[in-house]
Amino acid sequence: MRTDRIILLIDSIINLVLGVLLISFSVNLATLLGVPVTESYFYPNILGGIFIGIALALFIEVIRKKSSATSGLGLFGAICINLCGGTVLLFWLLLIFR
Repeated sequence: MRTDRIILLIDSIINLVLGVLLISFSVNLATLLGVPVTESYFYPNILGGIFIGIALALFIEVIRKKSSATSGLGLFGAICINLCGGTVLLFWLLLIFR
């Protein structure tokens, strides 16, 4: 595996871990990590969804076959990021209006 793909894979794993931590954000986790506690978990949860989307987009880039016509994350990466962030937002809306 090439060095650039290894770096993307490591970045993907780091973003996934951060995303899962932010989605599961709670008072206990904030106290354990020593970060400020907020009144609402909305923004940490949305950011966690975005991080998970970025992790998926990077993983797709790692497993995608290289073609000279495309570079960067492209359409599939943008779709992953927007769908993950939108899914977290949808869950928040469902929880508020139930």
